[in-house]
Amino acid sequence: MDLIIQICPIGLELQRILAGLQFHPCNRIYLLTSRIEAKDYKNVKDRELDDKLVELSEVFTQKIKKEIPLYKVDVKYCSFIINEKIVKDLCEIIKNIYKEESNGDEVKEIWINIGTATK
Repeated sequence: MDLIIQICPIGLELQRILAGLQFHPCNRIYLLTSRIEAKDYKNVKDRELDDKLVELSEVFTQKIKKEIPLYKVDVKYCSFIINEKIVKDLCEIIKNIYKEESNGDEVKEIWINIGTATK
């Protein structure tokens, strides 16, 4: 089976995720949520922002899973606060998607639904 994957950064707006799935159907969803290691923080303010974002994202992730029960949903973690890490983390996630999905299914497309991210 050809896999069409959509990566949706958690932005706490359910309608944006549902609209993305309507316009770009897929058979796998990876929810991208913020989480980074404590050693990567340069200051306490960043850590506090990320802790709050993680808390909100976990609650929202459970809500999303209930709204789209027909999809296989996985959660991946990335820094949303420390800008230098965002691209590096995203590249690593995409690389791992190809590794994880190499069980006979071919990854045909990967969509990144940037409309779901925080403003």
